[in-house]
Amino acid sequence: KQVTMVNYQIEQTVGAIHVSKIAGGNKYLFAVASGANEAINVKIFDGSSNLVHNENFLVNGSFGLVYNLKDVVGVPTFEVTDKTGTTKVIKY
Repeated sequence: KQVTMVNYQIEQTVGAIHVSKIAGGNKYLFAVASGANEAINVKIFDGSSNLVHNENFLVNGSFGLVYNLKDVVGVPTFEVTDKTGTTKVIKY
């Protein structure tokens, strides 16, 4: 006889991701809502798809950050990846 204990957990993904341009400059508000500790990676690309920023965060609940992209040429693209590998692309 063999007994094995298995624990199943549902992988939680980032609940909501929002990017909005702030009036009066080339600044963008990046906001994330998550139910629990969630590791995310944020990449920002310029209008020519060149990587200009890459950062990892640990989000617990709600999180917001303002990015000043004054030196970025073209329309920026935000790429957010969670711990399950799910990627959301936001082109402003």
